[in-house]
Amino acid sequence: MCWECVGGHEPWAQNTFRFELGDKGDGTIVRFWQGYARELSDDDYGTYNFNWGYYLESLRLFSNTGSGKPFQAGSATA
Repeated sequence: MCWECVGGHEPWAQNTFRFELGDKGDGTIVRFWQGYARELSDDDYGTYNFNWGYYLESLRLFSNTGSGKPFQAGSATA
């Protein structure tokens, strides 16, 4: 599956996001790529990388336990 960002957070405009799901033993593995349309500063890249990790961990927890870590306004840095 591939998405292109057409609105929202300006530094992500025209970025592409690709997800692949696959089998991993008795579970599922998610592979994720973000193709940046423009170069980001090291700080911005680090922030986005951290936030994606947080969101994907929440998805993993939700899938495994039925309860994730929903976004709380003011808690994200991007």
